[in-house]
Amino acid sequence: MEEKNSNDPKNLGQMKILGINRNLLLLIILVLIWVAIVAIFYGPRITTYFGVLPIAPEGQAHIGIFPATGAFQQDDTFQSEVRVDTAQRDVVAVRAIVKFDSSVFQATGIDASGSAFNYEVESEIDNANGEIRITRGQPTPGINNSNALVAVINFTVNSTAAAGQSTISFGSTTQAPAGNSDVIADDGSCPIDGSVCSGATDLLTDDRTHSATYTIEA
Repeated sequence: MEEKNSNDPKNLGQMKILGINRNLLLLIILVLIWVAIVAIFYGPRITTYFGVLPIAPEGQAHIGIFPATGAFQQDDTFQSEVRVDTAQRDVVAVRAIVKFDSSVFQATGIDASGSAFNYEVESEIDNANGEIRITRGQPTPGINNSNALVAVINFTVNSTAAAGQSTISFGSTTQAPAGNSDVIADDGSCPIDGSVCSGATDLLTDDRTHSATYTIEA
């Protein structure tokens, strides 16, 4: 029987090919691990940056402000959209409590003409306290959408705004009725006329709200 010579060019070529395959496989595994880490820790930030809410597991609603970033100068005007992911659930009401620094921005209007929710319950601007309150409803079966528009907010950058970054976010209201932002499921009695919901589930928690950070240029 002929003994294979490890120094034979043919055998060396086979070993080289196998070596490349092993290295390529290791590289693919490392890339997949890196992609998984990025998706876990930075997925929500990446999706909101491109104007899309993170993919939400069923029943875990998200609400966000878009665009999530931007650069403006003093006296500039711009629009921010409030959008909601109903997380594969039917939703009959959304309440957005939007907070901003009134030394940087002034809210000049709320446009709900393109809202997925047809009924207005609350639409208030409080520039003194840097707060906007928007509540909109939709009768049963409500809205089931991963990126539904709630309303558009018009802002102006103050002529005295300092250069730097300023965040527009969601928080608790300073006015009655007290509370924070809500996404109400169609699983109870929730009138669209502003009455208190009875037995309906709030699908939103504070950790599933997504703010926007804007840069004010000198």
